[in-house]
Amino acid sequence: MAYPEEIIDVFTQQYPLQNPLLEKFRKILLIDGMQEAIEGGALVPIHLFYGNAEPMVLLSEEKAMMLMDVYKKICSLQSFLATPQALSKVFQWAVVLNEPYVYVLTPESAQQVLEDPSFLNSLNELLIKHPKEEKQWDEIKTQLYHIEQIQEHRERARQIKSSSKAMIVKLLPLAGIIASNPLIQNDYIKTSTKLSQYMNISVDELQQTAEQYFRDIYAQQNKTITKIEFLPKGDGVQLGSKMRISYREGFGPKVHFFANSLSIGDFFIATQDANFTKIAAKNKTFFTYEHLRDNRRLQSDAETCKGISCMDILSRVFRLHDVTTNPSNFGKVNINDTSSKWKIIDFRINNEDTYGYDDIFGGFLAGNGRYNYQAFLVEIIKDRPETDRIETASQVMHELTVGRVRLDGNGHKMPLLDAITRAYEQITTYMNGNAAVFGSAKAKDNTLQDLTRYANAVRTNFLELNDKIQKRHKQGYNP
Repeated sequence: MAYPEEIIDVFTQQYPLQNPLLEKFRKILLIDGMQEAIEGGALVPIHLFYGNAEPMVLLSEEKAMMLMDVYKKICSLQSFLATPQALSKVFQWAVVLNEPYVYVLTPESAQQVLEDPSFLNSLNELLIKHPKEEKQWDEIKTQLYHIEQIQEHRERARQIKSSSKAMIVKLLPLAGIIASNPLIQNDYIKTSTKLSQYMNISVDELQQTAEQYFRDIYAQQNKTITKIEFLPKGDGVQLGSKMRISYREGFGPKVHFFANSLSIGDFFIATQDANFTKIAAKNKTFFTYEHLRDNRRLQSDAETCKGISCMDILSRVFRLHDVTTNPSNFGKVNINDTSSKWKIIDFRINNEDTYGYDDIFGGFLAGNGRYNYQAFLVEIIKDRPETDRIETASQVMHELTVGRVRLDGNGHKMPLLDAITRAYEQITTYMNGNAAVFGSAKAKDNTLQDLTRYANAVRTNFLELNDKIQKRHKQGYNP
């Protein structure tokens, strides 16, 4: 007797399987990959049913398809090959709200469980302690999975646009419970990020708006764009994608992150590639802090102390996070192996009720709050004598106030406060000129009001910190 009839025959002899349950079981056994998983010993067919319930409860077809997607992604892992009945261990039956319920792990979570089965304990505890919330969370993932299986592009886009906002509204109250679980924390981050990217925005419209925005800027500078490409963002939890612009003047493309300005906690930013140069004779190479640290290329010289202190100060002034506490989000550019400068390449900003501080200078002296530094960074930012730290900070604030001296010695770059004003004017002009992106005048006005609060607070933060640092610097020399 051939598969799947052989299995069905055995089951009908042992269990009261009748239609329509019998036909559902046959359909699940015929899902692509199921035969291979069962005959290879990775999945025990009885595990597709919940315990000894009467009537028997069978894994749904949708959950079975999700399980096979996981199987295809983990079946070649050594941890999978080395674990008996491995696939049976990556979905969990439970009783939630008095009904049998099954939770299918993602490929990433499944790999964690196979490498360390104790992770399942935390999931089981969560199911017992917060059954309603866990089921709501799983329903969101299942609904998103169902939408992403739609093959027709326009229908999938329509479903995403109509459903994503409702899903994220359901998801946000679950954040504290779900994200606290070590097994599914990454699942939560990925799901919430994906929903935020989908919410209230058309990717095609956004790309068209971004392309026109940059074409106008380059035209004003008499530069001819030869090619524009939109590429997936490499990693990180922030929203957005990469926009690569190639043009006839200059060497090396510029890369811009252009994120969804309607998403919760999001803001659009544009960053130039760290290796970009307009001068052919200027050879730039960029290394992340992570690379420098791992390859033992960090030295606590004056230039390094100044660069890292500058990034700490800018993080505080602009209330940035995920910068100097993330070793892949900042680093150093070497120029012709004769000079260098430290650069921030990625960051996050949260929407907050206030963007100011009770005592920004006190926080800077203590090295406190979200800026939880470790190892080498602690030595530079926190452990050096206060007089040395203030001396370095005074130099940084002076450069930010008057503008950094250009490498060729001809003048200064733009002072920070002037740069803030110019950026604010450019962004507000762009937002007013592309109001349709926001969906409503109220949404645009709310965003502008928040941006204005932020810009004003940043100026205040800088002026207050500069004043306190320079006063303390003078005290150091004139006690």
